[in-house]
Amino acid sequence: MLSSSLHRICHESWELIQVFRGPTIPREGELLLLEQNGQETKFRVIRVMYKAAPGGELLATVFVTPA
Repeated sequence: MLSSSLHRICHESWELIQVFRGPTIPREGELLLLEQNGQETKFRVIRVMYKAAPGGELLATVFVTPA
């Protein structure tokens, strides 16, 4: 069975704003376009925390700040 990744993206206030599955975890310094209040806003990744999750998945919590 292939393992997948679970991502969490958090505002600079450390609130969880989005959880999604996919093959790529954003890295520190990358720019992301996230939808907020119906508009796309640019954010810069400032920190990524990794943790093993049940089922062999990798859990990444991604913290961002407005770019």
